[in-house]
This record gives sequence, C-alpha cells and structure tokens, in this order.
Amino acid sequence: DLPKSQYIYETIYNVIIKIDQTKGMPLLLGCVWLAYLITNKNLALKFKRLKMLGPMGPLISCLVGTVMIWAFPIFTETFHVKYVGEIPSGLFPMSIDSWQLAKIPTVIGTAMSATLIGYMESIAIGKNLAATNGYEIDATQEMLALGIANVVGAAFSCYPVTGSFSRSAVNNSTGALSQFSGVLTAMVMLATLMFLTPLFYYLPKFALAAIVMNSVIPLVAFQEARHLFHVKKQDFLLWVTAFLGTLFLGVLMGILVAVGLSLIIVIYESARPQITILWRIPGTSIYRNMKQESSGTFIQNVF
Repeated sequence: DLPKSQYIYETIYNVIIKIDQTKGMPLLLGCVWLAYLITNKNLALKFKRLKMLGPMGPLISCLVGTVMIWAFPIFTETFHVKYVGEIPSGLFPMSIDSWQLAKIPTVIGTAMSATLIGYMESIAIGKNLAATNGYEIDATQEMLALGIANVVGAAFSCYPVTGSFSRSAVNNSTGALSQFSGVLTAMVMLATLMFLTPLFYYLPKFALAAIVMNSVIPLVAFQEARHLFHVKKQDFLLWVTAFLGTLFLGVLMGILVAVGLSLIIVIYESARPQITILWRIPGTSIYRNMKQESSGTFIQNVF
C-alpha cells in the first residue's frame, strides 16, 4: 500500500521505490476494467441506441468484478487481488455527548484549513461541471449547504463533508442532471448501510479504482489551458500556477499562491488601465481605434 500524500513528488517517489511490489494480476484487471469503461463511455456517446450504457458502465463493472472474485477464489488466494471485505452495517452512533468544546482553540487552525480546502474543492468541481453542462452555481448556497451538512455530520462522528472531486465526477459521468441524484444516492446509501453491506464483501478494489480514474480523467481540462493561452495569457498563467501549485505545494498552499497571484494581476491591471486613442472616420459620426482605422480625423477638445 502507498502512503497518502498531497504532494505529487512524494507519491511518485513512493511508486518508484515500491514498483517491485506491483502485483501483475490486479494491474492487468484494473487496466482491462478501465479500458472497458472508456470504451463503454465512447460507445454511449457515439450511438444513441447505446446511450444507457454510459450510466450503467460502473454498475456493470462492479457487478462483474464482484461475481468474478466470489466465483473464482484463485484471484485472491494466488494472485493477491484485494477486495473490499466486511463493511460494518447500521448507522453511526450519536456523538454529541462526546464533544469537547474546551479543545476548540487546539483544533481551530486545522479546522480553518479543512474548511478552506473543502470549500475551494467544492467550488472548483462545481464551477467545472456548471461550465460543462451550461448552468450556474451560487457560491453562497454552496457554503450554506456545506455548513449544514458538517454540523449534522458532526453529531454522528462523520468525516468533514465537502463536494468530492471523484464522486462528483462519477455522478456526472453517469448522467445525473439534478439534485435528485443526490437524494437517490443518499437513499441507496442508507439502504446499503442497513441491509446490503454483505453484497459488497467481494467487490474488487481494482474495479473501484478504474471507476474513479475513468471519471476524473475528463475533468483535467488541458483544452481549457490551451484556450486560455490563446485568449488571455494572464488567465493561462493563473491556471498553470494553480495546477502546479496544488501538485507540488499542496492543496492549501497552491490555492493561496494562485489567489495571491490573481490579486497582484488585478491590482496591476487596475493601476495600468488600457488607453485607446480614437479618431472619427471621415464623413461619419463613428469613432474607432486609430490603430485599426488607417484614416481618420481628430476632433478638437475630444480625446
């Protein structure tokens, strides 16, 4: 297992030093499942008759993987293919009585960092999906929703709640169009926790990894960087700074660097506004930029 890190160079280093521990069969199966999901998505986009294959792809891959691991123990016993295993059933117990408000000063720094990172992640994935699907999001409503979810979750010892990058990508790739998909997901999760956890015992981890990778790859929008490079170099610089900053400096520091650079650019452009000299096209009342119009007349006392 690789230790988790927010720095890409640490992850790459850990992959390199542990490359000899790679298990061939899980790697092969993961590549096959990923290839299936990519092909399934392309077929669903290309042929209208196969449109339903798109959202059904992750479900089919999980179902086939689970049946395969259950029916052929050789994959786990000989080829070391890992699966989810036992999932505790039932709801999380109430934890309000375990709150220790006296420790707030101790955790306030970490809490503020987690809040900023969670909110920025939610806004980033939200704006990306909004731009892709042609709708708008309200940042204030996003913050309110995250706040309510975290207050309720804190009563049940939940992890900090945020708009997950990978799960949002999976939700979008399966064709979800409204908030009802979240309600339906919550209902399915509740039913799963209460009654269906044994069905996920043999769910292979390579199938889950393939689903996440297939969903996240389209969100790394390099085409947007190319577009910004041709439209406005300053925005391209911000894109590169945020991208590389979050990879090499961590999420929080990368975001702070990008925000700081954007403020510098805004102040610089405000202090040095663009000035265009206009002159009137002869015989008309139209004024145009003298750099764009080869002939014109300057009017006295008009700049």
